[in-house]
Amino acid sequence: MKSLRLSLVSLVALLLTSCMVVPNYSRPSVPMTGAYKESPPQRAQFEHAIAILIGQPPAAFSLPPTPLNLQPPPIPVGLPSKLLERRPDIAAAERRVTEANAQIGIARAAYYPTVSLGAAAGFEGTAIANWLNWPSLLWSVGLSMMQTLFDAGRRHASSEAALANNVTQETRVTVASRPSPTGE
Repeated sequence: MKSLRLSLVSLVALLLTSCMVVPNYSRPSVPMTGAYKESPPQRAQFEHAIAILIGQPPAAFSLPPTPLNLQPPPIPVGLPSKLLERRPDIAAAERRVTEANAQIGIARAAYYPTVSLGAAAGFEGTAIANWLNWPSLLWSVGLSMMQTLFDAGRRHASSEAALANNVTQETRVTVASRPSPTGE
């Protein structure tokens, strides 16, 4: 119970000092109707909650506002590149580049004819007793080749699209692996 109280006290203290626990992403502003509008909790309400959690009367408890002036820990020189190699978004982007390269190969393969080799075997006869005799054996082997003669530029367009997708994915990997200007 005491650890729960301490964690709640520390959470409320973080909220009171305006410390952001998660990144502060801005959302587009949407006008709200009166039913959905809620005023943000006031500082006094947080102080009263802390006072109740620690077992003091709210009127006797006061927590002065103090800004959080902590400096981030120093980052070793070799650490960012090692972290960059393990980032899941970078790994996923590299896999998308590999997939885009495979799509280029698939698009180029459409220019070549499709070759297939087929075989069939069986028995033929008018009576069941003749089916297993050697003269009733049938077999065939065939080679077929197909090539598209006219596709109105579809193969060329799919090849160009695969190349463009590959360039896009490589650019995303480059941008994702570049350090941000703010150092975050």
